[in-house]
Amino acid sequence: MVSHIEQESFGQAEIDSDEKLGQQLPPQQPSHTSSKKVSSIRPKPRKRSLVTWFTDLPVRRKQLIGLFTSEIISVIGLTGVGSALIILGGRSQLIQQAKAETSVVEIEYNLKIDQMGFGFRGQSDNAAIIQAALLTANGQALTPEIESQVKQILQNETKARIIEYATLVDRNGNIIVNANANRQGQPFDPNGLVSRVLKNPKQIKASSIVSWGELQQESPPLPDGFSNSDALIRYTVTPVLNPANGGVIGALVSGDIVNNKLPIVQETLNAFQNGYAAVYMQQASGDYALATSSAIGDNQTFSNAQANVALPSTELLATAVAAPDGTATDRVAIGSTTYSTAAQVIRDVDNQPVAVLVRGTSEASLNALILNSLAVQLLIALVALGADAVLAVLLGRSIANPIKQLKALTQKFADGDRRIRADLQSRDEIGDLANTFNGLANTITQSEQKLRNEAQQQAIQATRAKFLAELSLQSRQLSTRDFVAACVEGAREALQTDRVLFFEFDEQWEGNVTAESVGNGWPVKLGDSIHDPCFSEKYVEQYREGRVQAIPDIEQAGLEACHLEILAPYSVR
Repeated sequence: MVSHIEQESFGQAEIDSDEKLGQQLPPQQPSHTSSKKVSSIRPKPRKRSLVTWFTDLPVRRKQLIGLFTSEIISVIGLTGVGSALIILGGRSQLIQQAKAETSVVEIEYNLKIDQMGFGFRGQSDNAAIIQAALLTANGQALTPEIESQVKQILQNETKARIIEYATLVDRNGNIIVNANANRQGQPFDPNGLVSRVLKNPKQIKASSIVSWGELQQESPPLPDGFSNSDALIRYTVTPVLNPANGGVIGALVSGDIVNNKLPIVQETLNAFQNGYAAVYMQQASGDYALATSSAIGDNQTFSNAQANVALPSTELLATAVAAPDGTATDRVAIGSTTYSTAAQVIRDVDNQPVAVLVRGTSEASLNALILNSLAVQLLIALVALGADAVLAVLLGRSIANPIKQLKALTQKFADGDRRIRADLQSRDEIGDLANTFNGLANTITQSEQKLRNEAQQQAIQATRAKFLAELSLQSRQLSTRDFVAACVEGAREALQTDRVLFFEFDEQWEGNVTAESVGNGWPVKLGDSIHDPCFSEKYVEQYREGRVQAIPDIEQAGLEACHLEILAPYSVR
C-alpha cells in the first residue's frame, strides 16, 4: 500500500524554551506591602494547549508524529477508496451478470412452450383431429372410433411432453375432446386465448393464471406436492384449419403447469453451477406467490440444493412489475447466502404482468476476493508504516519535499487521475515508497480493467449460454428434424443474419433445403433442390475434411459461375 504523507514545512529549529527572550522583572525593592499585594504581580502559569504542546516538541519528534499521523490517515483513506472500488465494482458486475442470466431462466421457461408449439402445430394437421373438428362444425356427432382416436392422440401428447392440458375445441369455443376428465361440450377459453385464435388463425403462446376450480374440473395429473391453489400455466393455442378452404374449424390447446416443476429452475442452476432461480406468479389480488424455485448458493452441486425457497420479501418483484422495462435488481439475503438478484416480468397476451422470473448470483466468491484484497492492502500498509518510522529517524527534514510530492501525486490519484505516477529518481526509502505507490496504482488500474474485461466476457458468455443451453436441452427432447429447425432458428438469432438454412445431399450429390430460418421480406427456400455440378467434382473432399468458408462479397470472391447462379435466387451478396 502506498500512501501520501502530510508534513509541516520545516524551518530552522528554535532555541530551547528556557533560552527564549522575555521581559525581565526589575530588581525587587524592599517593600512593606502586604503579601497579598505582592502575589498579585507574579505571572500566572500558562495553560499548555495541544497546539502549544506540539509547538514545543523537538523538530524530529514533530516530524515523527506528523509523519505517522499523516501515514495512518492516508493509508486508511487510500485503502478505503481501493476497497470501495473493488466492492462497488464487484457488486455492480454481479448485478449485471444476474440481469444477463435472467435470459437463461427465460429460455428454460419458454422451452416447454416452444416444444408444445412444435408438437401441436404438427397435430393440427392430423387427419383424425381435422375429421373430429369437421364433424362438430357440421353439427354431426363424433363416432366412438373417432372420439377414442382423438382422445388417445391428446393423451399421448400429455405423456410425451409431460404436460397437463391437451384439448380440442370447436369453432364456438366448446370442448370436443380433452385428454383428462370428460368435459365434452363445456366452454373452454382460458384468458380469451381460444377466441383470439378463432378470430385470427395464428398460433398463440402465452402464460395465464388458472383457478383451482378450473383444475378440479379438468382433473389433470398434478405435480408432486401441488394442491388446492391457483396455478401458473403455459399455454399454446393452435388453429385447426379446414383443408378444403382454409377456414378455422377448431383449435388445439396445450397447457403446462409451472408450479412445483423444478426442471425449469434447476436447468438454469446447472448451466451456471451457482446461485438461485425462481418463478413467481402474480395473483388477481396483486400478491405474489412462489410457483417454483431452487437454490444451491455457491456449492456448484445439487447435493445440497433447496427446493421451493421463497424470497424474504416480494419488494423486488413489485419493483420489476412497476419498471417500464419490466426488470429490477437488488442484493437479497436468502438464508445465510447473499445474492445479487435480478427479476424479469412475464406478461400475458393483454400485456399484463402474470409471472416474474428471478435469478440470483451468489456473492460468496466476491466476498472472498474482497477479504484477500483487504488483507494484502493491510499488509502493505503495515510495511509502509514501518518504513516511515525508519525514514523519520534517519533522514529528518530531508524527506519533507519528496513526501510533499508524493502527497500531491497520491491526492491526484485518489481524485481519479489513474494516469498519475511518481517520478522520483532516488534509490533510498523515498524512492521505494514512490515505487510502491506506482505498484499500487498499477494494481488498482489493472483491477478496474480486469473487472471491466470480466463484465464484457460474462456478457458474451451469457449470450452464448442462452443459445447453447437451448440447443443442449433441445438435443435431448426434440426429434432430429425439429432439432435442426431449432438450430437454424437459434443460429440466425444469435448471428443476426437474414437467412440460415440447412441442406442435405443425396447419393447423386443433389442438395435439398430441409430446414430454414429467414427474415421477413426474404424469399422462402425451404424444400428447394440445389443442383451444384461443381460440388461433386471439386469440393466434396474439401468439405469432408472440415472446410469452413466465410465470404464477405460473393461478387468479389472469384466464385465460379455455377455457384453464383445457385446463390442468385437467395438474394445473397
